[in-house]
Order: sequence, then structure tokens, then C-alpha cells
Amino acid sequence: MGFKTAPVFIILYGDPRVRPFAPPPVRDNDATWLSVLTASLAIAYQYMHLAAASLGLATKWVSAIKTPPIEKKVKALLNIPGDFMTYDMLALGSSDFQPSIKKMRSLSEVIHYGKCSQTDFRTEDEVSAYFIDTGL
Repeated sequence: MGFKTAPVFIILYGDPRVRPFAPPPVRDNDATWLSVLTASLAIAYQYMHLAAASLGLATKWVSAIKTPPIEKKVKALLNIPGDFMTYDMLALGSSDFQPSIKKMRSLSEVIHYGKCSQTDFRTEDEVSAYFIDTGL
């Protein structure tokens, strides 16, 4: 059943009431404010995944929460203020899924000192082969 049977779902919201307390260059520019808010929520969301993994729990990104009809219904169901920014939902629980062994590149292939040259990057064929070989 995948994430549908998860015992816990966590929805991450951004609270717009904090905007007046941001530094002036952030709070006074709509694009900058939205960028900083989104980046802050993304960092929090990532740490939630990492914290769960450190406890031996599985997580799943549930992006359907961002679709306007679902977002509206969930906010009404949970009494979430309409102006709160829905970031995403996280399913949390135990999993019997065993991930396949990840294909890793050597550090010498991914760490470069100074400038990079075109030969430091994978070719289009190498990128395609990675995804085909891993079934992604």
C-alpha cells in the first residue's frame, strides 16, 4: 500500500505572520520573502526526513497536498489559517521496502579543485546510461 498506510502524516506550513520580523531586505521584497520562506521550509522538511532516518523510520514525500482542491480541503479539515503557506506533506512510519544498492561514483569523479573542464562532467550518454542502468 505504500505511504497510504503510514501511521503518521506531517504537513509543513509557513506562517506569513513572521514576515514583519524578517530583515528589511527580505520583508520588503515579495520575491525575496517568498524565496527565503520557501528555502527555510525546504531545509526544515529535509531535516525532518533526516531525523526520521536517524531513528530508523521511513519517510515519503506526498506532493498531492499542494494541489489547490486538496490544500483547501485539508486546511478546512485541520482549521489551518487560509493564508498559511502549504509546503509539503511527509508520510512517516516503518517500511519493509529494501532499496536497491545505489550506484556510487568515486570521489575523484565528483570532486574538482580549481576550475572545471568539460571532461569533468558526464556526457549526455553517461547521464542516460546511469538512469537506464538504475531503472530510474
